[in-house]
Amino acid sequence: MGRLFRSGQGVVGCEARPDHLLLAHVVPGRRPAIKRLQQVPYRDISAEQLRDIAKASRLRSQPWVWILPHDAYQLMLVDVPDVPEEEIRSALRWRVKDLISFPLEEAAVDTLMLPGEAFRGRSRMAFAAIARRAQTEPVESAFGRAGLRLASIDIADTALRTLSTYSSQHNANALLRVEADQSFLCASYQGDLCLNRSLSLRLSDLVSPDEEPHAPAAEGGIALDTDTDVRLDTLALELQRSFDYFETQLGLGSLQELRLLTETPLESSLFDFLAKRFSLQAAPLNLADHLDIPDTIDEAEVARFAVAIGGALQWLGGRK
Repeated sequence: MGRLFRSGQGVVGCEARPDHLLLAHVVPGRRPAIKRLQQVPYRDISAEQLRDIAKASRLRSQPWVWILPHDAYQLMLVDVPDVPEEEIRSALRWRVKDLISFPLEEAAVDTLMLPGEAFRGRSRMAFAAIARRAQTEPVESAFGRAGLRLASIDIADTALRTLSTYSSQHNANALLRVEADQSFLCASYQGDLCLNRSLSLRLSDLVSPDEEPHAPAAEGGIALDTDTDVRLDTLALELQRSFDYFETQLGLGSLQELRLLTETPLESSLFDFLAKRFSLQAAPLNLADHLDIPDTIDEAEVARFAVAIGGALQWLGGRK
């Protein structure tokens, strides 16, 4: 997950959802450009389906990045043993043996090192990214039989990390992805993932369900419901716990920026609330500020394909 892959023809990021794939073809440049966003039906991966998708989309010659969804893997924070750098992955694989609920031989394990500054240098720590081989081997086999180039199998958290660091000028930044039924928070320091959390926050907690909102929406956004104060306080409490951990336990100082990723525009008062509550910059994630995006693709579509875009950006060297 730490390698960089460069290709003049770009990279196809592919996020696997339960019943469809989200594809993002991104090409390099001074400002990387989105060439195509496409949703295709999907159940079980097969070489025939991949071959047909690539042929119809004219993406046979590009490398692909397959991105596992959050529920397809685990991230565990573990101590890094005192071994040579080239032996870390193997050592961590044995370290997680007693932490997982299935046999180690059925596990695919990768590592994400935390920055040396984490925990004030007292402990060398890393995330162990763990997935069942039943999630990864069929992907590798299908791509091989389809004659397509699989650059990497990555995870949603590293794709979000890439989006967060790519769109920020600050060393310490966070991204909150809010979906219909849950949310995911990641925080990074100098481009390294340092914290990930799953939150119970839903998109409906941040927008009014009424057809006629109590307060006017700004620039087409949906206004905050005037009865959501308690839910906002709950959101603030969940964020505060994570932000305190980042600052005090990890010892990496205060987060300087928080971006929200949603398919629905949010009222500016939410960002004012978060900025004031946490003394940081709070804003929606707007990839159009950093990428060339065709006029035919709207903001909601970019947000929906964001994980696929982040996976492609990572392999284009998109971490600033």
